[in-house]
Amino acid sequence: MNVLLVAFLLFYSANLAAQEQVELVVVTEEKSEKANIDGTGTYWQLMKAIYGDNFQLTLQVLSRHSKERKNQIDNSDIYIASKRAIDESWLLAKQHIDVEYPIHILYKEGQLDTQNPSGFADKIIAGKSKRGLESALPLQSNYYEVESIKGIDKLILNERIDAALVYSYNLRLADSHSSLISQEWLPETLIQVAFANDSKGRMLKNKYDEKMTLLLKANQLSSFYKSKVAYQHANLNKHNKPSINWYLVPKIFDQDTQKLQVPKWELAMSNYFASSLERLDFDIKMNSASAVKKKIAEAQGSCSINVRKSREVNSQVIYSRAVNSYIVPRLYVVRNSQMEKHVQNYIQKQTISIETLLNSDRKIRILIKDNYNIRDKLKKQLSEKNIRRIISIDDASYSKLLAMLNHSRVDGLIIYPSIISKLQPTAKKDSLVSFTLDKAIGNELMTYVACHNDSKGKEVIAHVNELLSDKEHQSKLYEQVLNQMDKNSAQYFIDSLQLDAFK
Repeated sequence: MNVLLVAFLLFYSANLAAQEQVELVVVTEEKSEKANIDGTGTYWQLMKAIYGDNFQLTLQVLSRHSKERKNQIDNSDIYIASKRAIDESWLLAKQHIDVEYPIHILYKEGQLDTQNPSGFADKIIAGKSKRGLESALPLQSNYYEVESIKGIDKLILNERIDAALVYSYNLRLADSHSSLISQEWLPETLIQVAFANDSKGRMLKNKYDEKMTLLLKANQLSSFYKSKVAYQHANLNKHNKPSINWYLVPKIFDQDTQKLQVPKWELAMSNYFASSLERLDFDIKMNSASAVKKKIAEAQGSCSINVRKSREVNSQVIYSRAVNSYIVPRLYVVRNSQMEKHVQNYIQKQTISIETLLNSDRKIRILIKDNYNIRDKLKKQLSEKNIRRIISIDDASYSKLLAMLNHSRVDGLIIYPSIISKLQPTAKKDSLVSFTLDKAIGNELMTYVACHNDSKGKEVIAHVNELLSDKEHQSKLYEQVLNQMDKNSAQYFIDSLQLDAFK
């Protein structure tokens, strides 16, 4: 009986303590990975870490309906939103919580009057679900949520929808052929934490400022963000040092998340440069290739990695020595297969002719993925009968094409080495062997670090060149990349970039 009484008293005390906690209402837009309706996400987790021990938290996602939305915001204690959405009656925290990417609107010429809110009346504007993008539109428009914005240009061109809202770094994913008008709808902005302007709000603000300062000093904030890129883009940790805007361009489509990702090697190399150049803070940002090109040309203190040199000479842009080489497509076959032995018989001056190879045996099956116009380039090199024998698959993933080669459903695969290195596990990199084609498909592409031509840009380029020229730093920067390549591709890469550390 005594045990039961003690258990009851503990249960009663815990409930009484919970009831005595002051309710704290926090509102924001529903944003995947940031503020989910189930109470998960970066913003909610930070609120719990700062206030969870002392307050009874009520976390709400905002309704788009104007009356309900206004009531939710007016009755809240904390409002998390873009700085432009918060009026002057609120108290702003010293430390913002995130940075929102620029938002672009895509539409067909003559289909939308973006200068006039009434031009949106009854228009269907699409955007990715759970991103809070609908709040950027006039209320008279109809917002249509999609699971992925990949290829949404087709819906606009076929007039099934009128326009689409897209984060700037996803423009290429949404409109791969640049068929639509792209207009920056909302510029990059800080995501702020705002407090009601009363005694409770002032107390909450002080607590937030104190706790965020402690978390920053202890380097404990990154764990609340989805990824290292997401944390770096939030740009929280200021050291009162000069800074540069370091732009990354997402290029690789992730099937799981249905969005473009920054290549891992670009992020790793960027962090390496940032950690070794201690005088400057690198403010990591993501944007589309076209936007980054414009930023570097026009904005002081701007740099980017993996940039092609422009054909147009621009004195406002300076480049480092080459940081990457996109090797032209090569022929891949399974090592120690009959196909490898057959190819070896037709090697001339360390290259192989696809025309000769196909003529040697009419049963040979060569596979390509045609989204880089490889087929069009082969048409100029092969006879009509041989071009018809090339198996061209457009809608399968690269991993499926590689599986077809590994399982002997085809004899050879013509593909870019940079793509193979991402797909083939390091342990299996030597299971394939590659051959140089006698007639190159396209030209080798070299890329660089590019900066605006100012004092900061010159400092960054000089530092990058120093690292890229040093054997010890070369080993640290490129060892993992080379480990993912087959021997022949790796040697070509080493020679292209003059990596003395690996010679």
